[in-house]
Amino acid sequence: MNIRTNEAGSVTHEYILKSGFKVFDEIKGNDMGQMTYEMPQYTNGKIKILGGYWNYSIVDMENNILWSGWWNSNGEFDEVIKSLKQKI
Repeated sequence: MNIRTNEAGSVTHEYILKSGFKVFDEIKGNDMGQMTYEMPQYTNGKIKILGGYWNYSIVDMENNILWSGWWNSNGEFDEVIKSLKQKI
């Protein structure tokens, strides 16, 4: 479930970057010895996108959760980001 591969779903690393986000950290891990992964964590200076293995959380800069879930398309991602802009 690495966002940097096409197997991660419809919303790719490149699409998130094109949406105005930048990588501020990477989570590295090992899935019970079966695979290793590196998952970028994103920010646009107002919100952060965290997680990415089975779930994403969008938090404000004080780490208050604003949204949690998974996007199945670029459209879903865009709708969530648009709805959050009204809150922040």
